[in-house]
Amino acid sequence: MVDGVLVGAAWYLAFKLRFDNGVPRRYENLFESTVGPLVGGALVVFALTGLYQKWWRYFGRRDYEALLRALVIVTGGIVAFVAIAHPAKIPSRVGVGEVAVSPPAGVIALFFLLATALTAGVRLLVSEVLERPVRGFHAARDARDVLIVGAGDGGRLVLREIVRNPGLGYRPVGFADDDPRKRGLRLDYGLRVLGRTDELGRILDDVEPDEVIIAIPSAPGTLRARVVTGWSGWAPTSPARW
Repeated sequence: MVDGVLVGAAWYLAFKLRFDNGVPRRYENLFESTVGPLVGGALVVFALTGLYQKWWRYFGRRDYEALLRALVIVTGGIVAFVAIAHPAKIPSRVGVGEVAVSPPAGVIALFFLLATALTAGVRLLVSEVLERPVRGFHAARDARDVLIVGAGDGGRLVLREIVRNPGLGYRPVGFADDDPRKRGLRLDYGLRVLGRTDELGRILDDVEPDEVIIAIPSAPGTLRARVVTGWSGWAPTSPARW
């Protein structure tokens, strides 16, 4: 419902912003005859591209990329619909027959930008509002320190679940990830990527976790074996933690 309202609003605003002195009557007719098919088509495209298979609070980079692709399809679809169906027409200047009305290029460009801003913005807003109550996460005193292997979508979902549910008894201490671009970065809740999986021995010595969680759903067996071997062969330097 929200997406339908936002797509319709983007189409309406595109016409309003394109014409400073009021929307000409022929384009008002075009808007009125296309807003319904546009909204319905957009919702179908959003559903087929998988945008409704994940809660907005869990939206990540790949989901926003999918949203952008869906809006490209929707924008191209409305142009094709107008070109084929000719939903609005005006009398020909020569007095014979009628001429189809097409949306100006400016309307199409504004619609795409506005629809992107509105639909992506509402998802970001929902995510931020739902995340806000857990910004000040404090683990229980007897919580077990945990290192998360994988700083992608899977690892960040694991982190969010730990933060939302202190009753799990975990205290996240960092990520390990093989992507060199993420090394040293601070991700959600300020948790830092401490190094690669082949540096697991050093990382374990640095943070001395009680547990390691592998959060890479597509991880090959060799990577899992390397992590398990590194964890099983590690002994904490602090006898108290052993």
